Amino acid sequence: MQGSYNLAGQFGHTTIEADGRLCVCGNRGCWELYASNHATVQRFYALKKKSFDGSPILEMQKIITAAFNGDEDAISAIRETGRYLGIGISNIIKGIYPAIVVLGGVITSAWDLIYPEIIKEIRSRVFFEQNVSRKIIPTSLKERSSLVGAFTLAIKEIFSGYKITI
Repeated sequence: MQGSYNLAGQFGHTTIEADGRLCVCGNRGCWELYASNHATVQRFYALKKKSFDGSPILEMQKIITAAFNGDEDAISAIRETGRYLGIGISNIIKGIYPAIVVLGGVITSAWDLIYPEIIKEIRSRVFFEQNVSRKIIPTSLKERSSLVGAFTLAIKEIFSGYKITI
């Protein structure tokens, strides 16, 4: 999906909170402001009444570990991210109805916490939600899944003009 000017697919900048926080893109309430690693870390630190200024990815690992060790604030922050993921994914499903949605990133290591929240939101928002739970899966790629995805798109573009004829 490229769209005009190669700008299609910016789902992270779709609005999920109409009067939400201001995003760097100029929009308010962008999905990535609520469902990203940074958002999860900010939510966790707000619950702990502390400030944060480190690496979101490194901190996410600590928060996920804390959740698995029973930290209620970590569990809450991660589940809220799952809820926002579900809201955004439901918009994608309504817009393009993909056969499958594959999630990547460090948050997928907390799949048991986010998946029920994702499915609950999707079921409450999507038409014809039959079997939707079979269509939301975590990536099997553990390292740099977004980089591998981008690489496959580049390869597809390089080889798209070739055909094998017999």
